[in-house]
Amino acid sequence: MALGAAVLLTANAAMAARSQGDDSAAKALVSKALAASDIEAEAAPALRLEARIRSQFDDEALHKGKLLWVRTRAGWRHEELTLAAYRSVRISDGNGVWTKSTEDYLPFSVFLAERAANFLRWLREAGGEQLSGPQTSAATGETCVKTVSLSDPLTYCFDPFSGNLSRVADTWWNVTFRYSEYVPFGARSFPRLMEVVRSDGNVLVEIHVVRLAKEKKPDSQLFLPVKGAKKQPAEAACGKIVEARLLKMVQPNYPAEAARAGIIGVVKLYADIGADGVPRGMWLVNSASPVLGQAAVNAVRQWRYQPRTCETTGEKLPQVQNITVVFSPR
Repeated sequence: MALGAAVLLTANAAMAARSQGDDSAAKALVSKALAASDIEAEAAPALRLEARIRSQFDDEALHKGKLLWVRTRAGWRHEELTLAAYRSVRISDGNGVWTKSTEDYLPFSVFLAERAANFLRWLREAGGEQLSGPQTSAATGETCVKTVSLSDPLTYCFDPFSGNLSRVADTWWNVTFRYSEYVPFGARSFPRLMEVVRSDGNVLVEIHVVRLAKEKKPDSQLFLPVKGAKKQPAEAACGKIVEARLLKMVQPNYPAEAARAGIIGVVKLYADIGADGVPRGMWLVNSASPVLGQAAVNAVRQWRYQPRTCETTGEKLPQVQNITVVFSPR
């Protein structure tokens, strides 16, 4: 019996064909939650958000960091995140984004932290998807809907009393994003506690908001690009973004020890494809065994991509990539 590895590739934002159906009740839930929490709405005041971050994966050391957002009514944004030795600063005026970070890739822990913190994006994205009819969870009483237009469905759940988003189950990344302890911000509310929880119950990332306040006079110095920052076009200014395309694939080798032991299964990888088309920051999201996981990582390190591209400017952009490798008998 021959053994081999098959590879499945999906971009983080890739979608399957949209299903048809009436999802108005589900969309109403999403719209209500977004209206209640959209601190970035056109009429919302300038704001300052400060938060503490804690991150721990398996037996790794506990990492601490912080998050700072300052946003003006004119659309300027200053976003700063530190976690352990990683630090990034992002300045945006709505048309362009200036970024500087201590690494040339996005670590998986930072990816999860940013994904959790930008929870309003969940709601905006849900509004553009085909959704299932609302279902009530017998265990929690939450009202939940699922995407039916994504290859890996997302489940959005809402608090039955407030209507606020309470959690998003993300099947591909094998985590659930939880939102709780909502606090008022003007006429809206925002979660003070944001968590990324693995399917086994372990909290991988915790973000605790310690300050959320109106910024009456934002410091203009915060919106000056830091020295050495790279400018990229804002996605909205690109017209269309062409997703990364694999140019060179090295087939993973089936480890001899795995073959002798009859080990087969699936490996799921996180990779950040840089503007040069090189995958970096790889992380084993899930693996049937450590030896298969290492074999997959060794192969993917040698892959090369046509980078994600802004159609309007031709600018090359980084992109998070989902990679699934299946080790099985041929």
